[in-house]
Amino acid sequence: MNPDFLKTNRLQKPSRRRVHLFRLILLSLPIALLLVAELLLAAKFRFDYPGTTLRVQADYRTVQAAYRDYKPNPGFVRNIDGIRYRYNNMGFRNQLDIKPKTKDEFRVFLLGGSMAYGERASEVGQYQIISGQEAYTSDKTIAAYLADKLRGKIPNRSVTVYNGAFISYRLHHNYLQYLEHLRDLAPDLIITIDGVNEKFDQSNPYSYNVPTFEILDSPVVSFLRSKSYCMFYSSLLLRQSSLFYLATGRLSSEISNRRLDEIPLEKIRSTLEVKRQEYLLDKAVVAGLIQVYEQFQFACDQDQVPILFCTQPVLMLDKKKRLTIREERLLKYAATKRPRDANRFGVEILSMALEAKATTDPTFKYENLINVFDGWEENAYTDFCHLTPGANLRIAERLAARIEIEGWTK
Repeated sequence: MNPDFLKTNRLQKPSRRRVHLFRLILLSLPIALLLVAELLLAAKFRFDYPGTTLRVQADYRTVQAAYRDYKPNPGFVRNIDGIRYRYNNMGFRNQLDIKPKTKDEFRVFLLGGSMAYGERASEVGQYQIISGQEAYTSDKTIAAYLADKLRGKIPNRSVTVYNGAFISYRLHHNYLQYLEHLRDLAPDLIITIDGVNEKFDQSNPYSYNVPTFEILDSPVVSFLRSKSYCMFYSSLLLRQSSLFYLATGRLSSEISNRRLDEIPLEKIRSTLEVKRQEYLLDKAVVAGLIQVYEQFQFACDQDQVPILFCTQPVLMLDKKKRLTIREERLLKYAATKRPRDANRFGVEILSMALEAKATTDPTFKYENLINVFDGWEENAYTDFCHLTPGANLRIAERLAARIEIEGWTK
């Protein structure tokens, strides 16, 4: 072969210009892919969360609030289990924003914790497996059903029942919410449904601490979520992962229905009764709670707004409902594998104190909902306190009847 040919066709070292161009392409490729991903996820975001912004969704469900620590995020769109609903301009679980009250409007605010809010079964693991209860639409909450019932009783007026309840809210959250906002919105009636979220465990031998996983809600991560659709959906995937629920103590090992059915229900009830007898409650806790009830009532009296206080139903305290097979399994699981959920005896003691107060003070309006499902044989509970839509309807019927008895619609 001709040596001159080999010399002239030898691989040449690429020029510096070509090297720079190659490096530029390598650097530009991931940027281009990221840009395409941002555009695609932006379109997905508009479909998944209509009527809101990335900035609002980046803060997730809550924002900071003075005195009551946190409040629901106005304009936030909740998209879970194939169900989508929006928080209105006050952060309430209602599609309609609160506007100036009309002359013929009967306006009610329903307050409380996650049960009144209409949360699904609380635990991603066993509770949802047993109950099968996922998220449901806002028209199946207590507030929505109550509005329907009241419209039938006062057809000559428009009725609006706003769902001002929220996850983990306690009585003092509801009281401060009233002082901060609700009293200025011309309410005709306030209803609170509380109990489970109150702190009864200062001297309780069965007290517990729930681990937190705050990194997803740190200011840095929240800022990044508000600037990037990729970051937003990545954070969302992590929040919905088993790792997140494991870190927050909301994921448990599964137990088969067969194993739960083998546990005698009588043994569970007797165990709960022993724990109830052993339960220690700091008297100062109850006295402090009663004081908040009295302050709340005083504020409403000053505004000439009637208020109805309620204690919520709790599976462990419900002694009158004939439990379904599903509810028996929930009770056994809560008592054996989730002892912290079985420990809700403070609600019973609180209800006794409130009943005593209502007996001595006719102006104090109280409704005990612990045994509201007496004689009802359908599924009511989805875990230790959250309810099915059918149970929400039954509570709404009970509240509507009480409202009619008190004559608050006149």
